[in-house]
Amino acid sequence: MVSVVLSRLADKYRTARTALWDWLCLPLAQRERIEISRRQSEKTGLFLAAHFGLVRHLATLVACGQSPSEQDANGETLLLWAVANLHEDDVRWLLEHGADPNTQDCGLRTALHLAALQGQSWLIRLLLSRVAHPALVGN
Repeated sequence: MVSVVLSRLADKYRTARTALWDWLCLPLAQRERIEISRRQSEKTGLFLAAHFGLVRHLATLVACGQSPSEQDANGETLLLWAVANLHEDDVRWLLEHGADPNTQDCGLRTALHLAALQGQSWLIRLLLSRVAHPALVGN
């Protein structure tokens, strides 16, 4: 079940990414640098589910033992991704299942910072109701 979910998410992600890269006509050396960078930033199925707003898949993957508090190499969390993409159901689900709204990424941003940058008052209220700390300093 998990492999099917991950496969579907990865296919959607690859399709979107491939379309972008196909139209870029870059010199070979530059394309190689970009490809290395892309491989280093690959995300797990949880991040793909948070990006696309697939709360059902988040629930399945967490039920199979993955953590709702997972962070990538840049310190980004699933909650940051769900907030950045304005997926209300995912944000609520992640908060209910232990995601910390005060976790900062490498740029010291929290989910509350992203909600404020986007001007999403409903999201700001939701995060503050879940003890998001407004005094954390971010970039």
